[in-house]
Parts: sequence; structure tokens; C-alpha cells
Amino acid sequence: MEISRPRFLNRDAMGCSFLTAAWTVILMVMLSGTHTPLENMPAWLRHLMSISPMRYFIDITYGILLRGTGLDVLWDSVLAMAALGVVLFALGMWRFRRQFG
Repeated sequence: MEISRPRFLNRDAMGCSFLTAAWTVILMVMLSGTHTPLENMPAWLRHLMSISPMRYFIDITYGILLRGTGLDVLWDSVLAMAALGVVLFALGMWRFRRQFG
């Protein structure tokens, strides 16, 4: 006979994780440079936002759509976003293999 957790506990955990994710995304968007320029932020917050892919996406999008610059000027943001993607993909694969392998 298997004893399992009640279903309402799973719904509470799912709601809590949704709220955590929503607040994380809201903070990432607000601190990515769309509402406040990165130059006006404290140094520790600028360094913290360097691990957010949203920051580099905003740089690339503003550069192409608003300034009309090409990727030759924005290569550093493209490279940083690609590097973050590779690192996050590798961490995800490592975790997946550890969990299911």
C-alpha cells in the first residue's frame, strides 16, 4: 500500500513556484535596462545583471530596432548571450543526466 501526499499540497507548491518565477521575471525585466539605464545602477547590481540574458537581449534589440546598428557593433552582446546560452544548456544537461541517468 502506497501512501502519497494529498493533492492540495501539490497545488500549493505549484502556485508558490509560479509566484516565485513571476517575481523573478519581473525583476529581470525591470533591471535589464528597459526602465533604468544600467549606468545608473550601483556597481554590485550591474555585476549581478551581467548573468541575465535579458540584459543582452535588450542591448541587441535596442541596437537593431532603435539605432539601426548592425551585428558588427553588437557582437559583444551577441557573444555574451550565446555564451550564457551554452552555459545554461550545459547546466541543464548535467542536471537532467544526474536526475534521470
